[in-house]
Amino acid sequence: MHTPEAEEYGIRSFAYRSRRPFHSARLCVFLASEWTGVLRSKGFFCWLATRMTEVGAWSQAGPNVSLTRGGFSWASVPEENWPPSAEVRATIRGNFEGPWGDRQQELVFIGVGMDEPSLRAQLDACLLTDEEMTLGPEGWGNLEDPLPSWEVPPGDRA
Repeated sequence: MHTPEAEEYGIRSFAYRSRRPFHSARLCVFLASEWTGVLRSKGFFCWLATRMTEVGAWSQAGPNVSLTRGGFSWASVPEENWPPSAEVRATIRGNFEGPWGDRQQELVFIGVGMDEPSLRAQLDACLLTDEEMTLGPEGWGNLEDPLPSWEVPPGDRA
């Protein structure tokens, strides 16, 4: 009987999800740290408190990490600019939750010997605190953001 490679080599994965934004400065520290056992991580949904309209695209392989602009959150796009398909609009609305719409963290980590509870705790520590959440988007815009700018091409605004 064939043993799948993932099982044979002890490769595991987990998804990290949250409906709170990351604090850019704390996330920057995490991104620069060592993630023991993580071989790859990725995600199209990465929400930074200082970048309310944009979605981050997260990609990591070994020591190489990038967090770039992946587009806009649907919550920041006027509905008249959504795709015309009723089915697609229903799917978009189905991803909305609470006051922030579709904004969220949805990242997948793949590795060998990962300490999932520790990684989750480190990521949770990058999220806005209860106190920071009370500042709302206007206050969040004043938080420190040492991450590289996400250039928005002309004509590609929400």
